[in-house]
Amino acid sequence: MNSGAKALAASKTKFDRKTFTILFSVLSLLFGVGLGLAISMVEFTGNSEMYSQLAFSLIPAAVIWTYVLFHYLKRFDD
Repeated sequence: MNSGAKALAASKTKFDRKTFTILFSVLSLLFGVGLGLAISMVEFTGNSEMYSQLAFSLIPAAVIWTYVLFHYLKRFDD
């Protein structure tokens, strides 16, 4: 492979990692905002029974989120 093809492959990998980092950061921010809104709505309504429902919906989301993070970051290891 010539040096131009190697440079293109390296830049493509960097672009993919940069794109993933930006996308993951934005989605993490949205997830955090959603979590904050959900907790404030529970506090606002005073319905403490909803905490268990909130936890059961957030635990699988956090597990999936962590799996996606490590799965894609593993792809970028040299």
